Amino acid sequence: MSSSDTVYEIKQLAGSSGIGVEEAVQNAIDRARTPEGTLRWFEVVGARGYIEKGKVSYWQVEVKIGIHPGAEEEKRDAGPAKGEKKPDPEKKEKSEEAGEAKAGNGGKYRCKVCGYIYDPSKGDTDNGVDPGTPFKDLPDDWKCPECGAAKDMFEKV
Repeated sequence: MSSSDTVYEIKQLAGSSGIGVEEAVQNAIDRARTPEGTLRWFEVVGARGYIEKGKVSYWQVEVKIGIHPGAEEEKRDAGPAKGEKKPDPEKKEKSEEAGEAKAGNGGKYRCKVCGYIYDPSKGDTDNGVDPGTPFKDLPDDWKCPECGAAKDMFEKV
C-alpha cells in the first residue's frame, strides 16, 4: 500500500437546524467528532425540511462523514465537540440518585423532527442533564440527542 492509499471509517448522521442546510451539516459534523480518528470529508446524502404553518421551519440533512483513523496530533488540537463536556463519574452517581428520587417529574416531550422522546425521569446524562430534570428546566441551548433539533422543536406527549 502506498502512502497515498488511505482507508476511512464512514459514519452516517442526520444534522438538524432551524437556520439552514449549512448549519444542519455543521451540527452533524460536531456530533461526529470521535477520539478514534480525524474527520476529513463529508457527503450530503439527502436533505429534507419540516414545514410548519406553510413555511419551512427546520432543515434535516443526512451526511456521510469520512473519518481517518490516524492523525493523533490533529485530534488533540481539535478540542471537544460543540457542547461536549468531560464525563464526571461523581456527577453520574449523583444524577442516578436524583433520578430515583424525582422519577415521574414532568411530562414527556417528542422531537417533531426525528421522533426522539425526552423522558424527564431518565434525563439526558450523555449531555449533562440529570434524571428528574423537567423539560422546561433544560438549558436553552439543549438539543435533541438524536438529530440536533433545538428545544423549540419538541411537543408535549
